[in-house]
Amino acid sequence: MNNIHGDRLNQDRLTPARVHLTGKTDGELVDLLGHDNDWFVRHARRLLQERAAAGRLAFDTPRLLREKLATATTTPKKLRFIWALHVTARLDEAALARLLDDPDPAVRGWAIQLAAERKNVSQPLLERFAGLAASDPSPVVRLALASALQRVSPPDRWPIAAALVGHADDANDHNLPLMNWYAIEPLVPLDPAWALDLAAANRADLEYLLANLLDPSAIVGRDYQTTIVVTGDGRSIAGIVVQETPTSVTLQTPTERVTVPLDEIQTRVLATQSLMPENQLAQLSPEAARDLVAYLRHATQVPLPAEASPSHPQPPGPGASP
Repeated sequence: MNNIHGDRLNQDRLTPARVHLTGKTDGELVDLLGHDNDWFVRHARRLLQERAAAGRLAFDTPRLLREKLATATTTPKKLRFIWALHVTARLDEAALARLLDDPDPAVRGWAIQLAAERKNVSQPLLERFAGLAASDPSPVVRLALASALQRVSPPDRWPIAAALVGHADDANDHNLPLMNWYAIEPLVPLDPAWALDLAAANRADLEYLLANLLDPSAIVGRDYQTTIVVTGDGRSIAGIVVQETPTSVTLQTPTERVTVPLDEIQTRVLATQSLMPENQLAQLSPEAARDLVAYLRHATQVPLPAEASPSHPQPPGPGASP
């Protein structure tokens, strides 16, 4: 009790420090981004962002940030300077491309995320994304890519999605199979056969497979639910929103891409259900459900009944004797 009482007395004698960061120069704020106290870091970054937005950022501030980034020795400090360059709109495509080569997976992952925030990722960066999806050894980077695909138009996702689902070691990851599915589901109307082949890459994971069969709507991201638009002249258009501007919305339907002016929309509803029917096992006998799951988990297509031959016998049906 005496120690507690003494501590309270000492606290009563403390003099609060008065900090006025608004009077700091840009160079001083850049130095504060390396401070051990994150309070200084956050407020220094905010002030730099506000000055950039107001057109009052000093001419040499981007150079100072790039120099600090080049000499940073820890992941947190690298990210602080990357974020500062981003919020001051000084992180251009060339800088992002260089960050994709950084040996630190956290830096590569953030470069992907910040590039995708623009929602208009250039073709060269998309090609880099596809290369990383195929060869990057870090699941952190692959998760960033799977997340970024949600901001990439569906037609541009194919090579990246195909490379991501090729990593068999990601099948038991807590997030990657679902994130990959979120990226692939909007591709179904564009090319059902290929999209389903991509989705099937995770079918060896029993938990993932059962979730898709029993409650597919529970794992469908908001960005991939169907939007139904009814226009003033009575047209009803259902599809996935792939682009939205202040004046129009673009939907990808099963057959075409349709752009609708916002002033022509009478109602707009976001469907809560997946395109997949729910509880698909309920209508099957236990034996048939078992056989279906076993079939779906098969690594390759088994011969269809009309294709069965003595060298490729047809698998036994429900209830058949082995």
